[in-house]
Amino acid sequence: MKKLNFIILAFVMTFLVSSCDPPHFIDLVNTGNGEAIVKIKLDTTQSESYFMEYAEGDAIMIQLAKGETTTIHFGIGVWNEYTVKYTVKSIKSIEIEGATQQATYSTPQEIEQFLLDNIDKKSRIEIKID
Repeated sequence: MKKLNFIILAFVMTFLVSSCDPPHFIDLVNTGNGEAIVKIKLDTTQSESYFMEYAEGDAIMIQLAKGETTTIHFGIGVWNEYTVKYTVKSIKSIEIEGATQQATYSTPQEIEQFLLDNIDKKSRIEIKID
């Protein structure tokens, strides 16, 4: 009986301490007919930024071939207004250049709205570049 109680307790504890949160990420998808470039300038004073592991100096420069997708991982969780606001604190600007698209988001409000507008699922922001 003690063995059964131990197994049940171990199962319940495993269930309680494990997370059901999905992976948390941003997909950059080149849907255009040529190369696309995404440059994310960072506020390097924000030491909690998940972006820093992808950065070279104070920016992330991503080149995407036609049809290519790159993913930036943020651990686990969901995207909502709070997590987007927290992420925006680490970003100074986002510049996107595609075959037919060119855009720059340089204020916190522009960056926040851009990210909120591109939430595809609660765990993913999908940015399509033409």
